[in-house]
Amino acid sequence: MARYDGKTLTYLTEENGPCGNTVAAITENDEGNLWFGTHTGVCKYDGKVFTGYQNTEGSVRADRDRTIWASGNAVVFRSEDGAFSKFDVPMIRADVKSFGIVL
Repeated sequence: MARYDGKTLTYLTEENGPCGNTVAAITENDEGNLWFGTHTGVCKYDGKVFTGYQNTEGSVRADRDRTIWASGNAVVFRSEDGAFSKFDVPMIRADVKSFGIVL
């Protein structure tokens, strides 16, 4: 990852910035914080400090209300009051016969 301040390009790695060297997703919330989903976690950048929230491959998105959603390893988290809470996704098992699939 790299940051450009209008004059200088600065390269950031796990040692001096984000929670992963390979960024797969970027989004922004209402406060102007940047959120990164990387191959080793999800982190927030508030303009000064990176804060990690997950230590597995992660993705991050903002919905139309700018609520931050993060996922990784078959788990979904929703940001609420500055913290993430697990969001249980109801799973409905489809009847494979209705799709014409023979197992």
